[in-house]
Amino acid sequence: MPLDEDLSDYFAGFSIIFSYLYDPDGLFQMNVSKVSTAQFIPGRARPDEGGNLHASETFLKPLERLAIFEAGRGAAIEDADAHRAGRTEDCDSSEYGNRAALLAGGKVA
Repeated sequence: MPLDEDLSDYFAGFSIIFSYLYDPDGLFQMNVSKVSTAQFIPGRARPDEGGNLHASETFLKPLERLAIFEAGRGAAIEDADAHRAGRTEDCDSSEYGNRAALLAGGKVA
């Protein structure tokens, strides 16, 4: 099922998209790639309960794809809700003005 027009326009405005949605078949990623040229970086939807990594380290792991290592547990990630509300001045952490979306939640239907 393709993304609706509002979501398509929303995702088209980002340079990088971090997704922590449960998407084992890659359907969400495929739909986003149809409407956005953003770099899509998936992360784990849940920490590995049997693993040795702290939950924050698990969720920071996708930053390594951007050569960001040792980010620490206090790293700040842009607030997608603030972008949606038009408060981008509160969220822009890049000197180049790139935008990133952070998606978190349950299973993708």
